[in-house]
Amino acid sequence: MPEVVTGSVPPIGMTQAGKTIWSEMVPRLEELGLFTVLDTHAFTRYCELTARWNSAARKLQETGQTHLPIFHEQTPEQRAAGDRPKLKYLQELPESIEFRRLPGELLRLEQQFGMTPAARAAISVFPQSKDVPEDIESFLFGGDDGDA
Repeated sequence: MPEVVTGSVPPIGMTQAGKTIWSEMVPRLEELGLFTVLDTHAFTRYCELTARWNSAARKLQETGQTHLPIFHEQTPEQRAAGDRPKLKYLQELPESIEFRRLPGELLRLEQQFGMTPAARAAISVFPQSKDVPEDIESFLFGGDDGDA
């Protein structure tokens, strides 16, 4: 079993947005015993992909635009006559593509790190402290193993 680590710092080369996500999430995973030295690369990908998805979501929210209209070329006569250009196609913007594509990749990584309810139900946790309860439900939600 790989050694669980604590106090992990973001790897060199991460974007500032990725580092922010790392700093928010890694301490939580470490506390649960779900982050080892072998997870660094996969979690770096998760942080960077989340940062890209957040950026795409902000851009789409700001502009409200997901596609760019591309028009047929007009002849000088058509322009002189004041004809409106005819729509050739709608080109999806890169932000829209990222916004649609990244959630699938993020979900797979979230599941691997126990960041979804179903994934948490299926994981085994190895607490690093004797003060931490052995089962994840007690750790996350408190309580005394249901004894009343």
